[in-house]
Amino acid sequence: RIRSDRVALVLDKSESMYYGLFDQVVEEVAAFLSAALPTTFFGVIEFDASPRPWQRRLAPANAANAEDVIGFLQRA
Repeated sequence: RIRSDRVALVLDKSESMYYGLFDQVVEEVAAFLSAALPTTFFGVIEFDASPRPWQRRLAPANAANAEDVIGFLQRA
């Protein structure tokens, strides 16, 4: 359980996370966002050799941002 309304998720997307492991991470992110309160702001940074932020600033945990970040995480 997260007790903050400001959350940064740092996700390992290195080769060791493939073979279905990263898919589970994406499902957990989706579950977190669907349960987040409207006052929650979040950011996502994926990394392997270098970090790649989804956005430069924290964003509201709403349906549009949830859909956008899931698409960001699922791209190859």
